[in-house]
Amino acid sequence: WVGMFTVLEVKPLKARLGISGLVLIALVAITASPVLAQSGKTGERVMIPTLQSSDKELGVQAAEAIRNQLQKQTNTRDLVVVPKADINTSLISSGYPPSDALAPGDAKALASLVRAPQYLEGTVTKTPTGYKIDSRLIISRDMFKGQALPSAQGAKLDDAAGQVARAIQDARRQLPAEETCHNDISQGKYQEAVAAARKGLVGYPTANIVGVCLAEAYNNLKMPDSVVAVAERVRASDPRNIPALRLLTTTYRARIDSPRPGTDPTRASSDTTELLKVLGSLAAADPTNIKLVQDVVNEYASMGRAPQAVPL
Repeated sequence: WVGMFTVLEVKPLKARLGISGLVLIALVAITASPVLAQSGKTGERVMIPTLQSSDKELGVQAAEAIRNQLQKQTNTRDLVVVPKADINTSLISSGYPPSDALAPGDAKALASLVRAPQYLEGTVTKTPTGYKIDSRLIISRDMFKGQALPSAQGAKLDDAAGQVARAIQDARRQLPAEETCHNDISQGKYQEAVAAARKGLVGYPTANIVGVCLAEAYNNLKMPDSVVAVAERVRASDPRNIPALRLLTTTYRARIDSPRPGTDPTRASSDTTELLKVLGSLAAADPTNIKLVQDVVNEYASMGRAPQAVPL
């Protein structure tokens, strides 16, 4: 997924902040802008932090271009773009350079501090013909749940930024249904969650945030074949979607270890093949996530495939 970073590419915000630093950022974020005192007449806030780039200044410029384009294309009744000043004030107050791209966990923390239910993460590169932006819209309550946006390219940075802004708006259409689905699952209302998620997929079959919620609802209903069908659909359009890959890992493993009576005996072999593919994708999804990589290594070992874990 877009959030593949090396240790050299990002600096951990949390590691540089004590408790007092985090409290200070929270206070600054609350008081820095009157927009934070959100009324019922404004939409949810979306944060666009500095993008990953080998050219640090380009990452800053791309984020600002996306913010500007998003503001031009929307109104505050539907969506509020967190101002650059709010983001920078929070970072500077902690002694963190605002021009640096954030690690995934730190972006989530910052989004929470500036009260943004969604935020963008991505990379920007200069190409022979202009600019390319690869990005993902993340929901702040779970940094692993996001919508991979179409790759945006343009002769001018604003051209690519405008495409990203439109994609953000498209991706956000699924969020009300996903929130209903999430809440229904939390309350044990799994059938209702399925219905809500299906509604969110109407007209947007690659809505992967709500798609993952649908797979989670099926998982709670103990419908493994449905879990696989939905999670594989998510994986097809977003090969690095960690929640979908995790669901596929546990479901394929369960079908291999405990096949249902009457199951085609060849399915175990097919599931094993697919599970190995999923594990490879899971390890590649975020190689800096030590726990994730360790889980993959353990899974390989339990399958008697320890040599495949050596490169990890």
